[in-house]
Amino acid sequence: MSKATSIYDALVAKVIATLPTYIELPESYSVEENPTYLMTKAFAVGFLSETNNEYHATNLLNFEREFSVVLVNKIAATINSRSERAAIEKALIEDAYTLIKALCNDLTLGQVASLTSYQGQTGIEYITSANGTERFISVVLTIAIKYQDTF
Repeated sequence: MSKATSIYDALVAKVIATLPTYIELPESYSVEENPTYLMTKAFAVGFLSETNNEYHATNLLNFEREFSVVLVNKIAATINSRSERAAIEKALIEDAYTLIKALCNDLTLGQVASLTSYQGQTGIEYITSANGTERFISVVLTIAIKYQDTF
């Protein structure tokens, strides 16, 4: 198993431990393709780009990979109820910050990584289910994780 996949597993475990009411989605890259019954309160972790700062003299590869963490909540309010929609939006943002704080308190993801760094997040985005019948909100966090491997 590579370090990248171990880090992925550690990141998923961190989300599960931090946000226990969230369900992991099977589709990380096209969130709207997931079954709607799973998306009431859900998350997905995806692999993003990676860079390699080679240090051949030390026999180490120094990688930095970005991961996306998508948090999704169902919109259970009518379009006319701004206060209910605002409450759902604020709850999603609070959950995102709870996860960010948990990552900042475990910068090595249990000694799997060298350094975990929160890079930023999208604003709230609206998602419509694949069949067009339900609406959700999401936010995508970008996490950069540095790690080393030998060759």
